[in-house]
Amino acid sequence: VTMKYVPSTAENAAWTTASPSLTCTPATGGATLDVANAALFVSSCPTVPPATVGQFQGPIQAYTLAVPLASTQTAITAEEAYFVFGFGNADQLSPWNDETQLFIRPATKSTLLTWAALLQVPAAKWKGQRLAASTDVLTSLVSSTMPEKAIGLLGAEIADGARNQVKVLAFQTWHQRAAFFPDSTPTSFDKRNLRDGHYVPWSPTVWLTTVDAQGVPVNPKAKYVIDLLLDEATIAPAPDFKPLDLVIGVGLVPKCAMQVTRSFEGGDLSLYDAPAPCRCYFESKVGTSSCATCDVNTPCASGTCRAGFCEVR
Repeated sequence: VTMKYVPSTAENAAWTTASPSLTCTPATGGATLDVANAALFVSSCPTVPPATVGQFQGPIQAYTLAVPLASTQTAITAEEAYFVFGFGNADQLSPWNDETQLFIRPATKSTLLTWAALLQVPAAKWKGQRLAASTDVLTSLVSSTMPEKAIGLLGAEIADGARNQVKVLAFQTWHQRAAFFPDSTPTSFDKRNLRDGHYVPWSPTVWLTTVDAQGVPVNPKAKYVIDLLLDEATIAPAPDFKPLDLVIGVGLVPKCAMQVTRSFEGGDLSLYDAPAPCRCYFESKVGTSSCATCDVNTPCASGTCRAGFCEVR
């Protein structure tokens, strides 16, 4: 197939992410991938990678249920979502009982697979309009003539960029006593409720590459790319940019800013203690950090100085 790629500076030093994508055609027989990516746990896929393929968990992707701005709805429970998307027109749950106004994704998309695992509704059984792209879901929500009945699945980075068009519903998961937004408030971008375990619809991005018997990537260039995405502190050679800024800039949550983790799609959460936490730095990029600042001349009274902020350690 025709593939898209980012040119090297030697090929086109003037290229930016705003430039048109460049294309190329692989040689006959195809090309072996050096690095592959999944937007959720690979265990959700029907084919399990062989032991020679290593899986490296990277930044966190939040998923949301969104409604048009004109909707009066503000929250939804897991039980309600189970009946809405599992039974459609027959759910008898007002106002979300019209399948023409349930905007979902195909059964192979991470947006639906993450929600399917959490709500315990098999991906193939979901009711609603299966739309190819998140932009199609957004367009359908915005243009709906029945905003009170409309609801759709969106990645948080899409919903966050369209807050003047749609609103995210607070979500109350199974056995929870209240509904929570991904962020601490409907207008913030701090993903605090996601990071501390109150908001549970999320998956890690998973990066895959061929590894040796010790689990180390065979291709050093592939390892370098994955280390950049995971913001490893000992990247060599050090890049002339801050990988964390790029991760945060596209709406993902770096793993070092998380306080919880999970081991499989839709699984229970457990506490996570990042070896080199970046909670303060993350919050400074998405809002306001309450952490003390530091530098070589102003050491931390407690904790460790990381990226200009006093982290807990």
